[in-house]
Amino acid sequence: MAWTRLGKTCEAEGAVLTKVRGGSYPRHATNGRLLTTGLHVWEYEFTSAAKANGNRTMYVGVAQEGLDVEKGGHSKGGKAWYLRTDNGTLYGSGVAEASDQTPVEKCFVVGDKIGVTLNLEDGSLAFSKNGVLLAGGFPVGSITGPVVGAVELLTVGQSLKLLKST
Repeated sequence: MAWTRLGKTCEAEGAVLTKVRGGSYPRHATNGRLLTTGLHVWEYEFTSAAKANGNRTMYVGVAQEGLDVEKGGHSKGGKAWYLRTDNGTLYGSGVAEASDQTPVEKCFVVGDKIGVTLNLEDGSLAFSKNGVLLAGGFPVGSITGPVVGAVELLTVGQSLKLLKST
C-alpha cells in the first residue's frame, strides 16, 4: 500500500507522508486502492507532531475518491469519515457532532499505531490504538463505497507512516 494522492504542501518518502510547508490548515491525502466491497484493515504509525508547537491534530479514516488534495475538512460535506488523532473524536456523517462527544486527552502520541478497520459489507468503520479496539467508531450503515484510505494533516512537521494492509 502506498500514498496515492497528495497536495503541494505534503511530501511522501516511501511509506511516510509529511506536511512540509503551508499554514495550519488541513490537507487531504489518500492511500491504497479504491475500496468497493469487503473487509479492509490497515495501520499508520504516528511518526511526528508539528515542529513549531507539537500539534497532534490529524484526521485518519476513509473518503470518497477524487476529493481536492489542496483542501481539507471533507468530513463536513459528508464525503469523508475520520478519527481525530489528538482527542479521539469522530468527524463525518453517521455520528454525533464532535462537540457532543467525550474527547480523550492525548488520544494518540508520537510512536502510537493507529488501526483502521473498514467493513463495506455492513458500512462500519472502527479504529484501534496500538492493537486495542477503541470504543465507538462509525456504526453499521454509515459508509458506502467506493472509498479510499484517507488522512488530513494540519500543521508543518506532522507525519504518518503506512505500516500494513490486509
